[in-house]
Parts: sequence; structure tokens; C-alpha cells
Amino acid sequence: FEEQVRHLSEQLNTINKPYVYIDSQVEGANDLAYFGVNAYDSGYIAGKMLCREISADEPIVITHIRFRRNEISTQMRKRESGFLKYLADVGWNHTVEYIEHDPDNEPSTIARLKDIAQKSSGNIGIIVLNSRAYELADFIEKSIDGRLRKQIIIVGFEAIRPNIDAMNRGLVHLL
Repeated sequence: FEEQVRHLSEQLNTINKPYVYIDSQVEGANDLAYFGVNAYDSGYIAGKMLCREISADEPIVITHIRFRRNEISTQMRKRESGFLKYLADVGWNHTVEYIEHDPDNEPSTIARLKDIAQKSSGNIGIIVLNSRAYELADFIEKSIDGRLRKQIIIVGFEAIRPNIDAMNRGLVHLL
């Protein structure tokens, strides 16, 4: 909702009303404070965590889960930048793949995952940059066969109840 937040922030600036951001920060705004994690650093740490779960020659998939609009939030962009920076820092030597998971077109996600799995003999690391790792995990659980499902290591963000439940079921590996 970056565009809407920028617009509201500009209106508040115009009437000299102070404001604070919680959980997501918009660069270049005149906020008094921001309360939340550093998205870039959390992406960097997620890279480190995921790379401990898969070997250096296995694929990594960055998954964007479509939600209402095709928008990727500022926080997601920062997480992705931090994640890719970690991969660059450690000299990750395998391709980073992207999947745009559209719940209205699930066969395309299945086809993409199967294509990526054919190039891999081991685990496939998947990072979901927003709070909806559980959606991908639930989709994989109901749509992908056992062998491929066991190859998939999912890292997500946000300790919300659906993600925790997916983690307890062994579908999400790290939050």
C-alpha cells in the first residue's frame, strides 16, 4: 500500500500532523519514527538461514504470492535486496529462480516447481518475502506429490498463526 501511505503521509505533512510507521517504512517520508524490523537485514538473515538448509549447487526460488494487486511492497523489495546481497556475499553459484504464485492459476505454479525440481537432485530452497508462506505451503501440501514435496524447504516471514501452524505441520521450515 505504498502509494496510499505516501499520499496519506503527504496530507499529514501538509497539515503539520506527526505520524509514526509501524511494521513498514516508506523511504523519504517525514515520519517521526518507525517501529519494526529492518527489512533489508531480515532478508540477509533469511538468506543465511536458507543456505544452511540446502547445498550450494541447489536452486533457490523467490516466490511472490499474488494478492489483490500485483504490487510488491517496499518491505518485500528490501527483504529481497538483503537476501540477494547475502547470496552475492557468499558467492552463491546457482541460479535464483522466480515464481509468481497466483492462487487463481495454480497449474502454472505446479509446472514451474516441477521444472525447477527436474534441474535439482536435492532440496529446493524457497523464500516467500511476505507473511503468506502458509499459502504456498498449503498449496504444495495439497498439489505436489510426496517426493517433490520433501525436497522443498520454505522460509517465510512473520510469526502469524497460519505460518506457525504450517511450520508445526513441517511445511514451513523457518520463519
